[in-house]
Amino acid sequence: MVTTLPITAPGFCPVVQNPQFKCAFITPSAQYSFGEITQMKRHNDTDEIFVLLSGTATLLTLEEGGPQTVALQKNIAYNVCAGTLHHLAVSEDAVVFVTESGSMDPKNTDTVVLERPIIL
Repeated sequence: MVTTLPITAPGFCPVVQNPQFKCAFITPSAQYSFGEITQMKRHNDTDEIFVLLSGTATLLTLEEGGPQTVALQKNIAYNVCAGTLHHLAVSEDAVVFVTESGSMDPKNTDTVVLERPIIL
């Protein structure tokens, strides 16, 4: 059996979820905007993988050396390792495919408010 899984909402839109993995699309929304970034997330127990399908997107990570940005290239998988603070910003025409562990939930995700905003 094959089913279609359309994007039904802006922002983070899960399309498959089971105990092993979750797949979703990210599309433009306030949560995934460019501009002044005041908070970032990290998933403590699991990695998260992003694949840019259309438009443009920038992945911001906060590492020991300071903020790092990566302009995502289409059809390349970017793995954000567990424990890495990150923020994804997408253009108005962007679609990003995301996959992560099925156990990903608020219990293993921290939102960290930045002392000083980062401009993307």
